[in-house]
Amino acid sequence: MGENMCVAAFENQRDRDRIWLGSPWHVSKNDVVLAEFEDYMRPDEVKFARLHVWARVPNLPYNLRDVSWGKLIAQQIDKDATSVQFDHVGGYMRARVSIDVAKPIRRWILLDSARRKKVDMYDIQYEQLPYFCFSCGRLGHSELYCPTP
Repeated sequence: MGENMCVAAFENQRDRDRIWLGSPWHVSKNDVVLAEFEDYMRPDEVKFARLHVWARVPNLPYNLRDVSWGKLIAQQIDKDATSVQFDHVGGYMRARVSIDVAKPIRRWILLDSARRKKVDMYDIQYEQLPYFCFSCGRLGHSELYCPTP
């Protein structure tokens, strides 16, 4: 469909969902950004703006390790976050989020705890991120090749 753009057609919804929910996909350590479109759209109208990934928030207090709190915490990363899970052995919350590929990724969240009487910072860990720059926080290049170190 153009430079670095292709269309995939699926025979059924199950196959499409398997690809969509299995992301992020990579080609040579570069991310493959998926976008839904309608057949009446022009190629320049399709926006490849969001990458779907799994995010983890480790070291949460025990009283926040349930699905209702997990949804609220995940919505701080992405307001449309889905599929909140807890790994009680690993001690982290895991949620399906989408991140804007044009912006620096979010590295932490703040949680105000009434019971702890303070605001705590919690790291966000992303699973299977492609090239990522620790300097500027953007996807698509490493720190070695950062245009704005």
